[in-house]
Amino acid sequence: MLELTVLGYVGFVRLNDTQNSQVLTVTLAYRRKPEEDPQWIAAKIWGSRAASLSTHIKPGGRLLVRGRPQVAVFQRKDGTQGQELVCHVDTLEFVGSPRPEPPPSQQLPLSRKRNTKPSRSPALRK
Repeated sequence: MLELTVLGYVGFVRLNDTQNSQVLTVTLAYRRKPEEDPQWIAAKIWGSRAASLSTHIKPGGRLLVRGRPQVAVFQRKDGTQGQELVCHVDTLEFVGSPRPEPPPSQQLPLSRKRNTKPSRSPALRK
């Protein structure tokens, strides 16, 4: 079986209902080389995971997806036929997302080196 792995930035997120399920479509932009224009891939997440992940995946976020590749055929607005690479996602990881700060009550105190001698200002030294 062929597996596709993509690390990219989220473009748009769209949740659709189908006859039997839900599908979350996420576009991911990636570059093979920094000087190249970004390439786009559609990542599709099916079933119960679609709705639950739709609230967590945001445009601009970074994702790593792995899944089964498929070339999908579609019709452009001008009537011509186009093709796009689609990844039917098996696994997904959030990459580089900032972690929220814990509330002050849950923050651990910073460890400090304690000075056992009281400090004296230079004016008080003899």
